[in-house]
Amino acid sequence: MISLSLILICCIVLILLLDWKVLRTLPSANRWIACSLYVLSLGIFMYNLKFDNNITPTEWIGHIIRKWAPFE
Repeated sequence: MISLSLILICCIVLILLLDWKVLRTLPSANRWIACSLYVLSLGIFMYNLKFDNNITPTEWIGHIIRKWAPFE
């Protein structure tokens, strides 16, 4: 798990380094959003590696909207 996480972290750092010129020209809000998405993707990846019982975002949305679905 640690080796896969390190590979993903290295990939994220590499992407940030390659895109730093573009990210630097963006407004600060866009930089924060881009970095937040990278951190969120790393968190989801590590969660899926750690636990055997994985749940996908579509299942979460399905649980939420099941109350209002007219079928079933």
